[in-house]
Amino acid sequence: MPTNNLQLPSDNLLVSLQKYASRPNYNPLENFITEAFAWLLRNNSDALNAFLKLIDTKYPLHFDFENQRLKRCETQFYLDSGIADLVLFFDPYAIVVEIKVRAGGRQEQVEQYKESLHRLGYPNVVSVFLSPGFSYQSENADVCLRWSEVYKALAEGAMDDRRLEFLGFLDSQELAPGLDLDCAAFAYAPKVYSTFNNLTGLWKRIAGRLNQTNNHLFPRSFYHDAWGRQGIMFKRSDSKDADWNPALTIGVLYDPTDHGYEPITKDCGSVFMMTVDIGKSFFEQIRVSSKWQKFKDDVKKSCAETEGKLAGWRCFDSKEYHQEHGGQFNEWHPLAIYKPVTELLAFRPNKQLFYNTDEIEDIFEQKTKWLLETVSAMPSFIDVLDELNSENQNSM
Repeated sequence: MPTNNLQLPSDNLLVSLQKYASRPNYNPLENFITEAFAWLLRNNSDALNAFLKLIDTKYPLHFDFENQRLKRCETQFYLDSGIADLVLFFDPYAIVVEIKVRAGGRQEQVEQYKESLHRLGYPNVVSVFLSPGFSYQSENADVCLRWSEVYKALAEGAMDDRRLEFLGFLDSQELAPGLDLDCAAFAYAPKVYSTFNNLTGLWKRIAGRLNQTNNHLFPRSFYHDAWGRQGIMFKRSDSKDADWNPALTIGVLYDPTDHGYEPITKDCGSVFMMTVDIGKSFFEQIRVSSKWQKFKDDVKKSCAETEGKLAGWRCFDSKEYHQEHGGQFNEWHPLAIYKPVTELLAFRPNKQLFYNTDEIEDIFEQKTKWLLETVSAMPSFIDVLDELNSENQNSM
C-alpha cells in the first residue's frame, strides 16, 4: 500500500522523542519518561482519569473525571519562570507537573510555574511534583506524588496495551512499586535479615547516591556487608582496615557475634546503628585518650537527655559493658549508637510490620544522613578526628 494512503497518527511518540538527541554528559531519561507519560495521557482516557483521580485524593479538583475533556497536553512548555515539564489544560483547571527521575528539585520551581500560568490567565492551577520520592527530592507543590503511586493508579482496572507498555517502561527504570516485606521477620529474628535479597540492592542504591554528596570529613563511602552488618561505610581515606582513624559504618546489625554486641540484639532484635570503627594501629592511642573518653561521654549524655541531639537513640559502650559483665570486647568496634528497627519501621494497624521496599529505602537513607551529620557536628568528635589524624601523620 502506498505510504500516502496510510492513516498515520497525528500524535506520534517517536516523533516527540527525536528532539532529545544524545550528547556528552546528558541523560535524556527524564525527557523520555515525560514524553511517554504525556502521550499516554493524551491517547488513553482510562490513564488520564486514573491520574486525575490520584491527584484528587490529595487535592480535590471538583470536576467530573469521566466527562472531563483534556483540551491540551504540552511538554517542555515555555513560561516566563522557566520550562515546565508537563502542563495539562482543562476547563477550568490547568495542572502543571514537574517530573524527576534521579535528579533533585528546586524548592519553589513548580510553584513558580503555577504563578506564571496565573499571569497567562489561568486562575485555577494545581502544581504537582512527581518523583521517585527519595529524601533529597522535595519541592513545595499542591500535590507531591511518587512514581510508584502513579504506577499503582494506572495498573487498576481492565488493562490495555498502551498502559501495559508504559508500566513496563516504569518497571525497567526501577520506578515501579517495591515489594512489601514482612519486616517483623528480621526485626525480631535478626539473622533472618541476611535472607532478604532486596535489601542488598536497597543499600547499594543509597550508597550510590551518598557517594555523589561530598562529606569533607569522610570523602570515601561505599556499600558494606561484613561482620554481621549491612549498610554504608564512611572512611577518611583509602587506608587499610588497620588504619581506620576512625571509620564509621551506618546500617543494620543482623548478627552481633563478631562485634560482641549480643546484649543489643538480645533486647532489641535487629538494630539500625552507627558504629565507630577503630583500626588496630590506634588501639593503644584510644585506650588512654581523654578526647575519646569525652566523645563517649557526650554521646551518652546526648542520648539520655530529652533535648539532646541524639534523644531517643541509645549508646552501647562495648568496653564498659564487657568489663562489667564479662565477655569478649572487640576493640575494632568500641562504640555504637543505635535504635531497634521496630522503632524506625513501626507497627501500623492496617499493614502491621509490612513495609514497601521504597518506604524502607527512604527511611534508611534519611537516618543514615541524619546520623552522619549529627555525629560529625559534635565538637568532641572533631577533636577525636584531629587527634587520630595527627597521630597517623606522625607515624608515617
